[in-house]
Amino acid sequence: MTPRRIALVGPVAAGKSTLAAAIAAHTGLPHLDLDALFWTPNWTPAPAAAFRTRVRQALAQEEWIADGNYGGDIAENCFTAPS
Repeated sequence: MTPRRIALVGPVAAGKSTLAAAIAAHTGLPHLDLDALFWTPNWTPAPAAAFRTRVRQALAQEEWIADGNYGGDIAENCFTAPS
């Protein structure tokens, strides 16, 4: 099967999560909310290494629609299309 992956990236409060949820409902793709991987209880940010590991594990799946506003090595290494 050909992987189906969609990454929605953009500024805060632009509607990324809302659009991702709608696309996920329409296509059946799993919705990956990067905020859910970043924030721990009491809205404490996850340590950078733990966050990167969580994101890489989640994005290793064949299919997903991910949304978030994360740059740096997350954008460069995780949202890179296979060549």
